[in-house]
Amino acid sequence: VNATTEQRIQTHSHIKPKRVVVNGTPLTEVSSILGLTDNTWYYEESSKALNIIVNPGSLPNTSRLHVEGRHLKDDYGRTVILRGFQRHGFEDDPEGRWKDLDGTYFNQFHEDVVRENLRELKKWGANEIRIIERAQYWIDNPVGGTGKPHRDCIKRLVEIANEEGLYVVFVMFSMDGAGGYHNIPWGNSLIPTRQDFAGLWLDVASEIGGYPNVIFELWNEVAYGDMEEWFTGCNETIRALRDVGYDNIVIVQWSWDVWHREGEFPNTFTLDWVNDPNLQSFSNLLYSTHIYRDARGFYRYENDTEMDYNNWENITRAFEAEKIYACVDDWNKPLYIGEYGPNHNLVDSDNPDYPDEAMIGANNGLVLLDEHDISINIMWWFPGIDFGLYEDKGGEGCDWTQRTPWGDIVYDFLQGQAQKQPLP
Repeated sequence: VNATTEQRIQTHSHIKPKRVVVNGTPLTEVSSILGLTDNTWYYEESSKALNIIVNPGSLPNTSRLHVEGRHLKDDYGRTVILRGFQRHGFEDDPEGRWKDLDGTYFNQFHEDVVRENLRELKKWGANEIRIIERAQYWIDNPVGGTGKPHRDCIKRLVEIANEEGLYVVFVMFSMDGAGGYHNIPWGNSLIPTRQDFAGLWLDVASEIGGYPNVIFELWNEVAYGDMEEWFTGCNETIRALRDVGYDNIVIVQWSWDVWHREGEFPNTFTLDWVNDPNLQSFSNLLYSTHIYRDARGFYRYENDTEMDYNNWENITRAFEAEKIYACVDDWNKPLYIGEYGPNHNLVDSDNPDYPDEAMIGANNGLVLLDEHDISINIMWWFPGIDFGLYEDKGGEGCDWTQRTPWGDIVYDFLQGQAQKQPLP
């Protein structure tokens, strides 16, 4: 069988693997397997093994992930590629921010509304959500509009997500809501030292680290300050987590994103930082960057004008220059695009086709990343504004079936229907 790390083989195929593993237990002799049901088995090239899961309905909705080379694997050996949405709210309100189908907007945690949102994004094809957090809320644990403590809302969200088969990336996003989002997150009154930062994450782990669907992301878009100081703090925090038994995947990022600029003032920011010595001694480490289809993604600068590249040949060249492909294919390191979005500044008086081109570019980038099995988190599960995926009808309701142009692209991608598109 010509298979990659994991490949489904057509139902009722006649295959002759070297070994068969049933629910994690190898069988002693196998000559052939016939009539296998889809979604209950997979072939693993590295071990030449046919893995069979008997009665998959009895398995947990999520299984704890770990890193093997450039891949994420679950407890049953299956490769998992994260596909999901950013879900904001907990950085602004202790109980989060939610909107349901009747158009009601809540700064409150209502379990039925939360589950309704998670089930809908699962229908789109997601297996993950990224929850952004305010550090002050975690530390102070304030109550929200219904009187629920903040941490209880986070834990209940994690539990509901697990019941619905969704992984949760829990990321510290801001200090106190007053700015400084991109600074190294210690050296302030809330988190004075690196040791206090490690203590913050030990506290988080003690509350939600035991859930099988939880992934830790230490901080969002640290871009200001000394990179080695940041990675030293990451090293100490991960070591503290490992020393007390928390082996959850930990996501680390440096800077906002990657970019590649050509033309009069060429400039490129790459993923070379993933090879920093402070990040090499741990298992279950996942590297992250963000990609937006605006001037921070891939563009040229000519005659004092920034111009995006949107066709797939040029985007491929950008991903190569930014070391996106090198990270996974050459360095064998796992990569998670923690935020991916289009150019939301869809105005260009010199090019009336620009809005369409920008969306085509966003689509083409998704397809190219998917070709390399890279995990992607979409910006964002929210209506209307900026990167909104579905229409906001105000008091008339919030219809998840009425997708925005960006929502159409994302839906097709998550349904496995996206294809490279030429420019108009």
